[in-house]
Amino acid sequence: PKGAIGTDGFYVNKGVGVKVKPPQGEGWEMTQEPAKPPIGPTPLLEARAGEDRGSFVVAQQAMPMQVSAEMLPMVIDMGLPMQVKGFKKLKGESITTNEKKGYEVEYTGSVGGQELHVLQRVYLYGSEMLVVAGTTRASDWEKHGKAIREAMSSVGFIPKEAQPEKKEAKTAAPAPAPKDDGILKE
Repeated sequence: PKGAIGTDGFYVNKGVGVKVKPPQGEGWEMTQEPAKPPIGPTPLLEARAGEDRGSFVVAQQAMPMQVSAEMLPMVIDMGLPMQVKGFKKLKGESITTNEKKGYEVEYTGSVGGQELHVLQRVYLYGSEMLVVAGTTRASDWEKHGKAIREAMSSVGFIPKEAQPEKKEAKTAAPAPAPKDDGILKE
């Protein structure tokens, strides 16, 4: 579902039930229609600070398996070192936002040859997960880290609104096959 930026600067997505104020400040630009990566969560909102200098993404994904809020930290902490070379966890803690349980982790490491500093939250709700992540080059964290932290602290949940179901085109049922009653007709 699509969301929208309100006059107060908050991105609100009633279909997902989330609101967040994207990073503010010099150089931050938003897109409400980010490109879908080939794998991973579907981005709902993306803000960028210059060419490859920083990003803030709100994304949603169906959970590939059932994970409890208590297990979430372990699942994330096990997965990140496999994806991030030189992974170094700076902070990790279970969090609750508007009664939604999640996990916040801050870490550094290298992805694709770039040294990064990442602040990420993952929330579980039903069979979905919401990922909110702020990323910069490690050398740019001083410049963009405060805006990312402020945006992260603005994450909130609102009541979800039911989304209209997609109507599928109806096709006519095939005519029934003639019944063979076993009597030969001449």
